[in-house]
Amino acid sequence: MTSARQLLLLALVGGLTSCEIPSGSTPHGEPSTNRLALSASHLVAAGRHRRIVVNYDINAQQYQIFGIDPKNWIDFRFDYADQPGSQIDAMLFCLDGGNIVHYPSKVLPMTSSERALRWLNAGQDILKVAIAAAQERGIEAFYSHRMNGSDRLPNGQPAPIPLKEQHPEWLLDGVWWEPGFWNFAVPEVRAHKLAVLRELAENYELDGIDLDFCRTPPFLPIGHAWKHRDDLTELLRNVRRTFQEVAAKRGRPLLLSVRVTTSVAGCHYDGIDIETWIREDLVDLIIIGTHSIDVDLASFQRITAGTHVQLYPCMDDEAHAPDGYRRPGIEVERGIFTNWWQQGADGVATFNWANASVEACAAVGYPAGPPSHGQAYREIGDPETLRYKNKTFVVPRKFGGGWRIPWTIYANNNVESPLPALLPGGELPVVLAMNVGDDLNTDAHRVHAVELRVLLSDSTPEDDVEVKLNGLSLPQVRATPDGWCTFVAEPTDFALGRNLIHVRRPKSQRSVAVEKVEAHVQYAD
Repeated sequence: MTSARQLLLLALVGGLTSCEIPSGSTPHGEPSTNRLALSASHLVAAGRHRRIVVNYDINAQQYQIFGIDPKNWIDFRFDYADQPGSQIDAMLFCLDGGNIVHYPSKVLPMTSSERALRWLNAGQDILKVAIAAAQERGIEAFYSHRMNGSDRLPNGQPAPIPLKEQHPEWLLDGVWWEPGFWNFAVPEVRAHKLAVLRELAENYELDGIDLDFCRTPPFLPIGHAWKHRDDLTELLRNVRRTFQEVAAKRGRPLLLSVRVTTSVAGCHYDGIDIETWIREDLVDLIIIGTHSIDVDLASFQRITAGTHVQLYPCMDDEAHAPDGYRRPGIEVERGIFTNWWQQGADGVATFNWANASVEACAAVGYPAGPPSHGQAYREIGDPETLRYKNKTFVVPRKFGGGWRIPWTIYANNNVESPLPALLPGGELPVVLAMNVGDDLNTDAHRVHAVELRVLLSDSTPEDDVEVKLNGLSLPQVRATPDGWCTFVAEPTDFALGRNLIHVRRPKSQRSVAVEKVEAHVQYAD
């Protein structure tokens, strides 16, 4: 059977004007009657090498710079992308929560932000300005639409949504957000969303549109989401057909990206039949996760093997950071993205990171983010620029960013992460897995030192703590009153990829929690 990637190669070599994947079959051999023909130009666009995909999340501070001179806004938004050595290849612009817009619309109500209205009343469409600025730089421009956004007023309070007030029967029961989230099992809701996305596609020269299914689940009746999965799939089919129609009229592709949770099984929990979306060629890019240190990249690789779909694991270390790792610094960031490259990602993605340097933020009166973001944008998009740089590899933690509703949704909670873990006293250990994307064994001659650090709750320096790494006992060198126990390891003790760590306190009769486990790798100059 000819795969999508093989067909793409044939199109490039043979000059085909269209590239139809045979209907009635799939890269996995399952029958399908719903697949759409994807042109050669579409597959070329989808297969573009993207080192870093950046989602510039809407947030409360964004309103502070709405209405300023558009050139100053662009200078701010593109500051990191314009810096020498930037590896940013695609930008996903998000100006709203999905229900109230900051661009001209006949479908959605307009913002009440006086600052944004300065642009609109002056005939200035800031989205068109942003798209043009990106494409002038050779950067792809996507719009990221929040499928169930939690829209806010400029003062941060929940915004009233007229359509939700008119049709409360279209909303989900038992959700944490007022004035409620859409229920995509309702046909009228799906029709409304399709109209919103059609307007975006027809009015803007975007390279693609991203459907953000991480902001915010639930989308389907709580406790019954998987039973209603076909409703979301029907919406995706109609969106794909709409985008293909728009692409044919304008004469160039319009890609479809989705942002989903950290694993295929987690998608199922939230009612997303991601396998069918792939099988029917409904999507081109999958951005995986948000509050993420680990993502189950392998589960997505299994279902996209032999297709044109590209995978981009994503991290937010700002407002919705993984628990305990908000703004963790460049060494933790390097470790996370190194792992994803080692696991075979097509590229990497960021969400809600800083837009610009301290100086560029000051120029528009915007709060500055951590300087590590600017440095990361010159490093994390290529394994070679990460090589031989100091890193910290960590065992991931649950929750993060204030999300603690695991019975309601899977996305954004990291509920399968192993930490914190209860460590009983006595012989029983806690066994943890840590991914290490650097080949420390092969590159041992380049490593100056490696320390394995364990953070325990309610622990004292006198506690007897034992640690094994891949079955090797490590000598403890120090313990501090804040609960950190530090052990010395050799680079040759580590395997490339998954490493097992045992932690126990054999002489203690009381339980504590293992809060964090980190491997700090320092390379020789």
